[in-house]
Amino acid sequence: TINNGTFTVHGGVAASFWPGDPAASITMTGGTLDFVDQSIYIRSTGLTENISGGLIRTGNSFTMHSTATSFNPTGGTIELYGGTAGTLHMTPGSNFFNIDINKNPGVAVDVISNLLIKSELILSSGTLNTHSDTYKITIAP
Repeated sequence: TINNGTFTVHGGVAASFWPGDPAASITMTGGTLDFVDQSIYIRSTGLTENISGGLIRTGNSFTMHSTATSFNPTGGTIELYGGTAGTLHMTPGSNFFNIDINKNPGVAVDVISNLLIKSELILSSGTLNTHSDTYKITIAP
């Protein structure tokens, strides 16, 4: 549960796997959860999320496994930032609330699935490769 402040994670394996346990939960109303040098990988439907605010940051990628169909935050922002190229992948049945691409100039994020964003897609810095002939980005309430 994160309501305020910053929780920063450094090191470890290439990704933070959610859930790490078959029955895990995350509740966020504010604050920042920052995976500095890891990707975030939602790997199954075993994650219970209640994200209504705050900022989840990754220095790499944000990816969902094909069985992760219930990641549906009602607020908050997912930010992909820094100097490492990344990917953005969402599974049908899930959505993002806000996405902020904030990579260093010239560093790209590749969209590798259709995306449903409930509020805003922000391109602060870097490049967003949408592969528009393959994937569709929908921004809709």
